[in-house]
Amino acid sequence: LERLKEQWMVWLGGISIGLAGIFMVRYSIEQGLLGPAARVALSILSGLVLHGVAEWGRRYRGNYLAFAALAGGASSMLYAALLAALLLYQLLPPWLVFALLALVSLATMALAVLHGPVLAILGILGAYVVPLLVDTGSDSILGLYGYSLIITASAILLMHYVYRPWLWAYMLAGSLGWWFLSLTSPTADGFRGFYLFALAYLYLAMPTWDWLLRKADPPGTGGLKDAAWARAKSVQQAPLVHSLVLVIIAFGLSILAEDSITSAIYYWTPLVAVLLVAAGNRESLLWLPALSLAVQGLAWFLLCLDLSTVFRLAGFTGPDQSQFLVYAGWMTFLYFSLSLRNLYSGARNFLWAVLAILVPLFWLALGYLLVTDLSESILWGTVSVVLGVIYLALAAWRVNLQDRESLISIHTQYAVWLILAGHFAYSLAVAIMVREAGLTLALAAQLVSLAFVIQRFDQPKLGILLKVVLAIIVIRLTLNPWLLTYPSDLHWSLWTYGGATALAATATWILRGNVALRPWLEAASLHLLVLTLWAETRYQ
Repeated sequence: LERLKEQWMVWLGGISIGLAGIFMVRYSIEQGLLGPAARVALSILSGLVLHGVAEWGRRYRGNYLAFAALAGGASSMLYAALLAALLLYQLLPPWLVFALLALVSLATMALAVLHGPVLAILGILGAYVVPLLVDTGSDSILGLYGYSLIITASAILLMHYVYRPWLWAYMLAGSLGWWFLSLTSPTADGFRGFYLFALAYLYLAMPTWDWLLRKADPPGTGGLKDAAWARAKSVQQAPLVHSLVLVIIAFGLSILAEDSITSAIYYWTPLVAVLLVAAGNRESLLWLPALSLAVQGLAWFLLCLDLSTVFRLAGFTGPDQSQFLVYAGWMTFLYFSLSLRNLYSGARNFLWAVLAILVPLFWLALGYLLVTDLSESILWGTVSVVLGVIYLALAAWRVNLQDRESLISIHTQYAVWLILAGHFAYSLAVAIMVREAGLTLALAAQLVSLAFVIQRFDQPKLGILLKVVLAIIVIRLTLNPWLLTYPSDLHWSLWTYGGATALAATATWILRGNVALRPWLEAASLHLLVLTLWAETRYQ
């Protein structure tokens, strides 16, 4: 605040210079004072003259902040003129305009090293605001995305020489800000995924010049909980994880904004692939591919909700069903293959094995929920059963490998997750093939699986997962909104409520010696028993 009090005239002057150049272009457009070529040429000439004055002042009068602000305003003029030349008048071919924009960005970056952060803020980061003020009305979202990527690359390049954490934060806000502003624009459909992919690649590659994404984490970097980046002195220690989390959230919102499954493979594959490849060598990014899987699964689920009258899962209809199945199959292959690639290429983290195990079941379950033709389908139920057989066979193979003492721990962990996946596959098969079974009963079956694994392999950490599943079942059956619509020809009270109660009681018996989990299971079993008696009375 003290620095702002001392320098407010400098900032005001720099902002005024930049706005003057921008509105000189805009005013001449609105009033028709000059021809298109004259308007652009006058703005470019003004920007170059001001840059010359700022450089002369820096050399002969000293390195004052006023000259840095003057140079920042001059760069804003040049950005505005070149954007108008491309998006409004088409005076120059796109490749030449983008080359000139890159040249202006590189020159501004070089001058910012000499002038300091004032020029960085007004010249580089202020460039993100220029298209809003020029307001060309051309709706050329591809040109604006390309412009934003040039400014982003220039900002990261500048931070190799003058790094400040707030500079990275402003760059992040500017680059993702253009994605956010285009979220409701139909002209951005089909380009958002490629833009987010390009941003993620720039964030990953440029700070460490890791163009093939093969380098490990630089010293001093960490995960989301590591706040050392706020005191970092190098762009290599920038908050990369935080930035990619925001990109993944933008990824999910983009799926909702597109509201279409057509060509989804081409739109969303690049971002998923770059996250998986980068995380294979950087330990701090390990959990980001799993986050991207969860976010896009939630996005597709929300996309199929019908909120017009009541809360109802409508699912895909018509040709969209087959297109979503193709997309789900491709995503299964992508996550599975790259997870195995990371597991066997040296990044032997157990998370890659878990992700590879769960991905096929994740997409199969999502397909069952969103593709209505899968309900009561013998074919898809058979696929789920086959998956269960494969998982349990692999689990038995892993357990048999425990005769090698050095590998007991890791093989036990593999076996645990393979057993859980196998049981979930069987539960999903029941939900698909048996009418009114639903995912609630399928989840209840997981209580027995989890209890067995916790007891057999001494895995107390899975107790949290068991409590979560237990809570979902109790809440679902307590607040069942579809009770009155169930048909009377099927004894749904005994099948769903009674089945869940029996499974909870079985899990309680298995963990009868577990002091921590037994009270939870006992209370839930009694609660479900009361619900069963009530539902049976209701049914009768």
